[in-house]
Amino acid sequence: MSRLKKILFRTKTFIHCLAVYIIFSFSTSTQANPKLFPTFYVDFGVGLSTYKSEAVESNDTSVAGGYTLGINAGRENTVEMLVSTETSTTNFSYASSEDKSKIDTNIQDVILRVRWGPVYIGPVFNQMQFVVSRRDVEYLDSMGAGNGLNTGTVFEVGKGNLVFVDVISATTLAVKEAVQDSTSAAVSYGPRTEVQFGGILKLTKRLLDMKISYKQRNYSVTVGDETFNEIQTFTWIGLGLNFSF
Repeated sequence: MSRLKKILFRTKTFIHCLAVYIIFSFSTSTQANPKLFPTFYVDFGVGLSTYKSEAVESNDTSVAGGYTLGINAGRENTVEMLVSTETSTTNFSYASSEDKSKIDTNIQDVILRVRWGPVYIGPVFNQMQFVVSRRDVEYLDSMGAGNGLNTGTVFEVGKGNLVFVDVISATTLAVKEAVQDSTSAAVSYGPRTEVQFGGILKLTKRLLDMKISYKQRNYSVTVGDETFNEIQTFTWIGLGLNFSF
């Protein structure tokens, strides 16, 4: 895939989201507790993933990794912008064969959301890369982009600890590049739905916290006349650094 195209696409997405974020920052006046939401934060996490794939007709486990960069602004920190990236490589084996399969996924979400008390909602702009090797043969290399909706709820438990439920529903409007068996392929992605719930525990008064969560992701990929339903579940644990100004 063209590295230049990826860079240009991500740059345009960031500029567009930043413009919307600035508008939200100056126009929002809802109530929230600003002490729960730092001005800037960085989260790093790893997760044990179980992948059930129709594309390779198997399921297996792997370790996924990701990070999130976020800022809170507006009146009483009720507007949030975050960029989240997650990468996983799952190797599949078969009981009746020595052949191997592999799926690489890379998902990036840019989210803008506004909080009203414990509830938040906002648009999500997403990019997804899906690379498949079936039984030791390179089958598909594709990347798509689109948008959708993010909503959820977060509330305080105890002193500074948080419990949350987060939902993403995103549609891929265009597959930018797709190669199947070294030739162009008619590829499309179905809607991606993610549900995540968990807790954030304060390890220090402000700077450091730990996030533990469970997430399930469902989406489909259509290649020619074939449609594959893909399901991933994750048990996540991560650390967050928070900075308030």
